[in-house]
Amino acid sequence: MRQYVICNSPFPDVGPHIIAEVVSDGLEDDPQNGLAAGLAGERALIVTRSQLKADPLWRMALEAWDARDDSEFDRETQAILADDSDPYTTPLRVVDGSEPPKRAPIRIPTDASRRELILRARALRIWSRDLVQEARTFRQGFLAAQAGSHGKERPILEVVTNE
Repeated sequence: MRQYVICNSPFPDVGPHIIAEVVSDGLEDDPQNGLAAGLAGERALIVTRSQLKADPLWRMALEAWDARDDSEFDRETQAILADDSDPYTTPLRVVDGSEPPKRAPIRIPTDASRRELILRARALRIWSRDLVQEARTFRQGFLAAQAGSHGKERPILEVVTNE
């Protein structure tokens, strides 16, 4: 099932916008526990295409998503950068290759929702790295098995007939 993560901005001049489209494998019973939930966060909802079409503002967000129009997302980004009340908002910049990396000490926010978001993001990062490492290990084992077939390449799938 195809699901969308729609973000409702706290800024009054920014309309709802879709931040992700996720294809569910149908294994999870509750969409709030799947991959889309990891992307959603506190201001976003996981919805289907038919739910998006039912609401006029959400329909506009869906049309913008289909047209690859990220203007609402860009407007929200600019509004966040202009908002000085958030001490955790830091603009990104390009670092020259000769410049040594500057690592600020990790600060855990006191706000519970922000703290939860950061911890979820760190958990997703760890999970992703583990998944990539598993894939690399599997690939190495597969290549070793291929090399162990006495120089012959074995097909991944053999078709056997009764002839």
